[in-house]
This record gives sequence, structure tokens and C-alpha cells, in this order.
Amino acid sequence: MDMRNPREPAEAAHQALELALRRGKFIGNSKIPMIIHQTWKDCQANDWPQPIRESVNAWIAAATGEESAAEDFPQMAYILWDDEAVARFFALYEPELWVPFNKLTLPVEKSDMFRVAVVKWFGGVVSLLRASG
Repeated sequence: MDMRNPREPAEAAHQALELALRRGKFIGNSKIPMIIHQTWKDCQANDWPQPIRESVNAWIAAATGEESAAEDFPQMAYILWDDEAVARFFALYEPELWVPFNKLTLPVEKSDMFRVAVVKWFGGVVSLLRASG
């Protein structure tokens, strides 16, 4: 596993969790690792609706400390999961849930199931992306 260049979100999440545990990087007064997870159907940013781009950019700025002038602002790992990465996650980490996951008909149901599973395995927080309202 290349610590500088993870090939996919699951690898990045694994690395982020390891770093958080080694360095004691948790959200204040908790054992929640400093990791932000977001999902969107694809990683083709040029095709995203404006609210999605704004949300992703805001979280990246917050995660890297760009939103804060404070020197002690805790940096967080930011991980964007697309539909393909979510599928690979289930195949690797929750294979027994793959069939039930695929039987879900609404994207929001799949997102909910993934959010619970990704936090189970890697911790952190999940930010919802919505294209409208």
C-alpha cells in the first residue's frame, strides 16, 4: 500500500484511519477519527451540479485547514466515494451485504447502508451531498 498515493477511496480510508490512530487525531472529546466521507455517483467534477461542487470544495477547504486562520486547526482526511468505489467497498469489506445492497431500489437507501458500513470500518463522519434543496 502506497501511503502517498492511495489508488482508491477504501485504501485512502484505511490509511487515514491508521494515521488517526497513530497520531491520536480524533474529533474533540471522542474516539471519532478525523475523517470526512462523502458519496456521489461519479468523480466527473466538470459534470456535477453546482451545489455538489460547492459542497465538495467546502469540505476540502475545511479538511485542509484553508477555512481557518488558526494554526492549530486540526486537519482531516477527506474521502469522496463514487458508485464504483462503494461497490468495491462492499465486495471487500461487507461481501455478505452485497446482494441485499443491490436489491435496494432507491439510491438514498444504498447511501444509507453505505454510510453505516463505512463508519463501522473506518470511523469518521459522513457528509451528505444533495444536488438540490
